[in-house]
Amino acid sequence: MPRQKELHPLPIMRLDYRWSLDFDGPLPLTARHHRYVLMMVDHFSKWIELVALPNKASEGVAYALLDRVLSHFGAPAEVLTDQGTEFQVEFQVLCDKILIDHRTASRDHPEADGLAKRVVQTVKRALRNTLSESYAYSV
Repeated sequence: MPRQKELHPLPIMRLDYRWSLDFDGPLPLTARHHRYVLMMVDHFSKWIELVALPNKASEGVAYALLDRVLSHFGAPAEVLTDQGTEFQVEFQVLCDKILIDHRTASRDHPEADGLAKRVVQTVKRALRNTLSESYAYSV
């Protein structure tokens, strides 16, 4: 049997060096017709940016990164995502133009982006609690 390769954590060099991006949804439709939440997390500070989006289109993800991360914090050296189609096309073009190294987590090892996965679970729990409380009050 072939020996499994050992996983090594990605080094965190400095503030704003690496951001992880991941989606949560589909969620209940909002008044502004949003169904998804894009979560962007800085690996060093654990700063979280949440952006509500109507869909998982690549151009929306590229704009959200530009508007919420690049314009406030500058360009990171790396962006870590899963291999979803929402992180291709326009998103990849933006990363290439700004010279951001776009890294993707392996399908076999989604834990490679464990920070983003933990944020997704925390936000899901918070949204479920908020949505169930607002539903209870509206009944």
